[in-house]
Amino acid sequence: MEIRQIKESDFSMLNQWWLDHKLKIPELELLPDNGTGGFIVSIDGEDIAAAYLYFTNSSIAYGDFLISNANYKNNRYKAKAIAYLVDYGFRLAFKKGCTYTWMNSKVNGVINQCKQLGYDLGKGYTLIYKYKYK
Repeated sequence: MEIRQIKESDFSMLNQWWLDHKLKIPELELLPDNGTGGFIVSIDGEDIAAAYLYFTNSSIAYGDFLISNANYKNNRYKAKAIAYLVDYGFRLAFKKGCTYTWMNSKVNGVINQCKQLGYDLGKGYTLIYKYKYK
């Protein structure tokens, strides 16, 4: 598995992933570094998933806007790749001095992979959010 930073040339692919999941494409100003403040994980050159990493202050970071390639059908490897991406973001945040970081997922395969990596899992949480549409 390989991880790389998101580039502007990835935007059209990522936008298609959002549409493939029947989700709204996030506006660039909602994303860190205008959309390049995140990472993509790939297997054998095929992009699998992306997530963004936000640094709220020197001690807290969180991942958000996790999206996957809906056309990648090997769910076992997809869940493993997403967990690898989450782990990469957490390790990067800790390397930059953060002491607390989190990310949300409702995908059982991802949750199980993160559990195997030794991450703490909250129970009963629901993400509540609202867009202010332009």
